[in-house]
Amino acid sequence: MMRRVAVACAMALAGALAVWLAYGALPARGFAADDFEWLLRARLAEPAALWAAAFDPAQTHFFRPVMWFWFAGWWRVFGADPPGWHLVSLLLWLAAGALLALLVWRLTRDGAAALLALLALLVHPAPFEAVVWISAQSDLILLGLALVSLHLWLTPGWLAAGGALLAVALGLLTKESGASLALALPVASLLRDGALPRGRTAGLVVLGLLYGAVQLWFVRQNELVAASQYAIGWHIPANLARGLALLVAPLPGTVAADAAWLVVLGGVLALLLAGAAWRRPAWRGVGVVLAGVLLPAAPFVSPPDSRYLALAVACAAGVAAWQWRTVAPRWRRLAWLLVALACIGATLEIRQREAAFAAGAAPGHALYLLARDTCAGPALNRALIIDPPVAAPHARAAVRLACGERPRPIVLGAAEVADELRSNTIVIAFRSGTPQIVERTGPPR
Repeated sequence: MMRRVAVACAMALAGALAVWLAYGALPARGFAADDFEWLLRARLAEPAALWAAAFDPAQTHFFRPVMWFWFAGWWRVFGADPPGWHLVSLLLWLAAGALLALLVWRLTRDGAAALLALLALLVHPAPFEAVVWISAQSDLILLGLALVSLHLWLTPGWLAAGGALLAVALGLLTKESGASLALALPVASLLRDGALPRGRTAGLVVLGLLYGAVQLWFVRQNELVAASQYAIGWHIPANLARGLALLVAPLPGTVAADAAWLVVLGGVLALLLAGAAWRRPAWRGVGVVLAGVLLPAAPFVSPPDSRYLALAVACAAGVAAWQWRTVAPRWRRLAWLLVALACIGATLEIRQREAAFAAGAAPGHALYLLARDTCAGPALNRALIIDPPVAAPHARAAVRLACGERPRPIVLGAAEVADELRSNTIVIAFRSGTPQIVERTGPPR
């Protein structure tokens, strides 16, 4: 017993060290992109209206009720304090690593395999956006719920079965890719027991059908679908191949996921996986799960962003830990040396990407800080934002998050400023990526 506790503590320390080495600079970073819009919703959502907003059938974006409550709750704890939000992301990532390592331990009773799974997930560069982007906490929450549901699914008893279905339901209400759990849980039973638990599987099917009906309603009015950013076409198998390739070759790939060689590598890996499935039935389940977790992002007409790969990386880490048992004892030391070198390289890659991501997000957060400081002075009616280096909705949300309803943020080009100048107006321009107030008008005379 004491040995198990010591091993668990050592693994916890190893995970915490790995996350600190990779993401140690994250708490000092600011907000980025979608963060402003989600936090603005959290700030504006009154408790009485929160339920209506979260389950509003007229919303035209994604149906993610859990995230409304998640952001609204943490807003009351951290407000507009980025370090607190980033700390939540890091704790969610660590919790996911611990849950995955525990799952591998339960299935294999192999501490080395559990440690490998832990490190493979926590320092894999592919899903780094899910950790550094506050609004991508939906991916981390879904990953945690997926692992909790797997633990409960593999635990006997009706109470555990109900808990597993509840975790799946919450996952579905967190992000659309939670639908892949309808494949992952039965496959877990087949791999371990060779049979499906009838009652649990029936409940899972009913839950999936209900969720599918709800999603059909929302997909018909989804803004991204209407704008043709989701579509059916040849890009779907290409994105599936890219996602599969990024699981094993993330260092040069994730930053430029449109690289042609990723499609080739993914195709080769798919053929190898198909060959393994032909020879060994267990690999068929692995292939089904990997395809299931990669499919939700595949309809994007552009290559998948790295934050969508968190669940797929966890699956790949589990597969790597499962295969660890096939390494001959005489090769274990060499294998651990290769793992250590891979962890070092991955950690350096994450640090580089995180710094690049922070630099790209800096203008948006700087705009938020400038607006916050400016709003503390005399009342303003308008804030004219000239050609911001961030998306226009994010720029408007940053000003509204900092100031509230006034000043009204307007994104425009330099040639349009003269037509939009009014009393109590500031004009913000970006010079070398830094927002500055270049003009200010006084109150009406």
